[in-house]
Amino acid sequence: MKELARYHYNNGFNCAGCLLMAASGHFGLALPCECFEMCKVLNAGLGSGLLCSTIIAGIMIFGLVADEERAKKMRIKFLSEFNQRYKCLDCAELLKRCENGEDCEQLISEVSVMIQEITEEFCNG
Repeated sequence: MKELARYHYNNGFNCAGCLLMAASGHFGLALPCECFEMCKVLNAGLGSGLLCSTIIAGIMIFGLVADEERAKKMRIKFLSEFNQRYKCLDCAELLKRCENGEDCEQLISEVSVMIQEITEEFCNG
Protein backbone atom coordinates (compact mmCIF):
# COMPACT_ATOMS: atom_id res chain seq x y z
CA MET A 1 0.00 0.00 0.00
CA LYS A 2 2.93 2.31 0.74
CA GLU A 3 4.21 2.34 -2.83
CA LEU A 4 0.71 2.88 -4.22
CA ALA A 5 0.16 5.81 -1.86
CA ARG A 6 3.47 7.39 -2.88
CA TYR A 7 2.70 6.84 -6.55
CA HIS A 8 -0.70 8.54 -6.32
CA TYR A 9 0.69 11.37 -4.19
CA ASN A 10 3.41 12.03 -6.75
CA ASN A 11 0.80 12.00 -9.51
CA GLY A 12 -1.38 14.76 -8.17
CA PHE A 13 -3.62 13.25 -5.52
CA ASN A 14 -3.76 15.02 -2.16
CA CYS A 15 -3.04 13.24 1.12
CA ALA A 16 -6.54 11.78 1.59
CA GLY A 17 -6.98 10.93 -2.08
CA CYS A 18 -3.71 9.08 -2.47
CA LEU A 19 -4.44 6.95 0.61
CA LEU A 20 -7.93 6.07 -0.62
CA MET A 21 -6.54 5.24 -4.07
CA ALA A 22 -3.83 3.09 -2.50
CA ALA A 23 -6.33 1.25 -0.30
CA SER A 24 -8.62 0.72 -3.28
CA GLY A 25 -5.81 -0.93 -5.21
CA HIS A 26 -4.25 -2.82 -2.32
CA PHE A 27 -7.46 -4.22 -0.82
CA GLY A 28 -9.31 -4.59 -4.14
CA LEU A 29 -12.07 -2.13 -3.30
CA ALA A 30 -14.36 -1.24 -6.18
CA LEU A 31 -15.11 2.38 -5.38
CA PRO A 32 -17.08 4.80 -7.53
CA CYS A 33 -15.20 7.85 -8.79
CA GLU A 34 -17.34 10.01 -6.48
CA CYS A 35 -15.39 8.63 -3.51
CA PHE A 36 -12.19 10.07 -4.94
CA GLU A 37 -13.91 13.32 -5.83
CA MET A 38 -14.86 13.75 -2.16
CA CYS A 39 -11.19 13.63 -1.25
CA LYS A 40 -10.35 16.78 -3.19
CA VAL A 41 -11.65 18.86 -0.26
CA LEU A 42 -9.93 16.70 2.37
CA ASN A 43 -6.54 18.35 2.51
CA ALA A 44 -4.63 21.04 4.38
CA GLY A 45 -6.27 20.13 7.65
CA LEU A 46 -9.72 20.71 6.16
CA GLY A 47 -8.43 24.00 4.81
CA SER A 48 -7.64 25.34 8.26
CA GLY A 49 -4.55 23.40 9.35
CA LEU A 50 -6.54 21.36 11.84
CA LEU A 51 -7.13 17.60 11.73
CA CYS A 52 -4.68 15.91 9.37
CA SER A 53 -6.50 14.52 6.35
CA THR A 54 -4.50 11.29 6.45
CA ILE A 55 -6.41 10.54 9.66
CA ILE A 56 -9.75 11.11 7.96
CA ALA A 57 -8.71 8.90 5.03
CA GLY A 58 -7.56 6.13 7.36
CA ILE A 59 -10.83 6.12 9.24
CA MET A 60 -12.80 6.09 5.99
CA ILE A 61 -10.74 3.13 4.78
CA PHE A 62 -11.49 1.20 7.96
CA GLY A 63 -15.19 1.79 7.34
CA LEU A 64 -14.81 0.36 3.84
CA VAL A 65 -12.96 -2.82 4.82
CA ALA A 66 -14.62 -3.80 8.10
CA ASP A 67 -17.97 -3.99 9.80
CA GLU A 68 -18.91 -1.08 12.08
CA GLU A 69 -17.77 -2.62 15.38
CA ARG A 70 -14.40 -3.72 14.03
CA ALA A 71 -13.90 -0.41 12.17
CA LYS A 72 -14.44 1.52 15.40
CA LYS A 73 -11.78 -0.57 17.15
CA MET A 74 -9.44 0.01 14.22
CA ARG A 75 -10.12 3.75 14.44
CA ILE A 76 -9.22 3.83 18.14
CA LYS A 77 -5.99 1.91 17.57
CA PHE A 78 -5.07 4.11 14.61
CA LEU A 79 -5.68 7.37 16.46
CA SER A 80 -3.73 6.13 19.45
CA GLU A 81 -0.76 5.01 17.33
CA PHE A 82 -0.84 8.18 15.24
CA ASN A 83 -0.88 10.42 18.30
CA GLN A 84 1.81 8.37 20.03
CA ARG A 85 4.08 8.56 16.98
CA TYR A 86 3.54 12.20 15.99
CA LYS A 87 2.42 13.76 19.31
CA CYS A 88 -0.30 15.72 17.51
CA LEU A 89 -3.15 15.33 15.04
CA ASP A 90 -3.04 18.76 13.38
CA CYS A 91 -1.99 19.23 9.78
CA ALA A 92 -0.28 22.58 10.36
CA GLU A 93 1.94 21.20 13.12
CA LEU A 94 2.75 18.04 11.16
CA LEU A 95 3.60 20.10 8.09
CA LYS A 96 6.15 22.09 10.08
CA ARG A 97 7.92 18.82 10.84
CA CYS A 98 8.24 17.76 7.19
CA GLU A 99 11.80 18.12 5.91
CA ASN A 100 11.13 20.72 3.23
CA GLY A 101 8.11 22.28 4.92
CA GLU A 102 5.75 21.41 2.08
CA ASP A 103 6.01 17.73 1.29
CA CYS A 104 3.93 15.23 3.22
CA GLU A 105 5.18 12.21 1.26
CA GLN A 106 7.03 10.70 4.22
CA LEU A 107 4.03 11.11 6.52
CA ILE A 108 1.74 9.59 3.89
CA SER A 109 4.11 6.64 3.50
CA GLU A 110 4.22 6.01 7.24
CA VAL A 111 0.46 6.40 7.65
CA SER A 112 -0.23 4.03 4.74
CA VAL A 113 1.82 1.38 6.53
CA MET A 114 -0.12 1.99 9.75
CA ILE A 115 -3.43 1.67 7.91
CA GLN A 116 -2.33 -1.52 6.17
CA GLU A 117 -1.00 -3.12 9.36
CA ILE A 118 -4.09 -2.28 11.39
CA THR A 119 -6.38 -3.51 8.62
CA GLU A 120 -4.49 -6.78 8.33
CA GLU A 121 -4.47 -7.24 12.12
CA PHE A 122 -8.22 -6.74 12.48
CA CYS A 123 -9.45 -8.25 9.21
CA ASN A 124 -7.06 -11.16 8.69
CA GLY A 125 -6.29 -12.13 12.26
